[in-house]
Amino acid sequence: MNTSINSNNTNGKFFDMETFTSKLKKEDEYQLRISKSFLWIYLGFIGLYFIMMIAELIFSEQELSSILSQIFFILSFVAFVLIFRYNLKIFKKIDYSLPLAEMLTAVAKRYQLRSSYFLIIFIPIVLMDVGLTLSFYEDLVSMSPLNRILIVQAFYIPIMAISTIIGLLIWRHKQKPLRDKALELLKELESWLNCYWKEVWTNSSLFLYLIFTQLFEILLNLLRNLFYSIITILKYLWWKNKYLQFA
Repeated sequence: MNTSINSNNTNGKFFDMETFTSKLKKEDEYQLRISKSFLWIYLGFIGLYFIMMIAELIFSEQELSSILSQIFFILSFVAFVLIFRYNLKIFKKIDYSLPLAEMLTAVAKRYQLRSSYFLIIFIPIVLMDVGLTLSFYEDLVSMSPLNRILIVQAFYIPIMAISTIIGLLIWRHKQKPLRDKALELLKELESWLNCYWKEVWTNSSLFLYLIFTQLFEILLNLLRNLFYSIITILKYLWWKNKYLQFA
């Protein structure tokens, strides 16, 4: 079986891999900077809202809904901090010196859009929604409690929906091609390894066949020589016995 690779194809694959690695490092560095920036931004929001809440408790009489609103905002920011801290740890631990198959698997996993991510990001979004609703609740006293909630949702939900769509478009344009290319290269690598080991097995089998053939011939010659030796000894003993009888 011939698995030799054309030199032009090899150069093309090498260039393709170099381009992919360059784009991957650029995107990883960008995600690292984004995660670090948003981590500090939300930490700043936590400190700011905490100071505002303490100041309002000390220097002014606030409605319970206003205090609860700030608490939910702070909880939302804490959840975002945990999310960006987790992302920061992932992008800090990236190792490009790993074996190729392991590195490509990590890339595909890192940029795979999973439903679990939406469930996690949904937590701070809901907490922020509750905080925003409570912050406007007392300002809409002319409306019924249900209408107060609905009027806030009428603005908040479309904004979150548009933000989600923008995020999906960015992922489709920047991260999805990297994930798809990693999966493609991983598939090609697995295919090449399968061909390589198949050829190794074929060559090994042929080599073992030749060795066993030679060993069998050597053993056959040894048995043949042993047989002739035994026949010669038996003839000698027979003639010797025959001679002694006549003597």
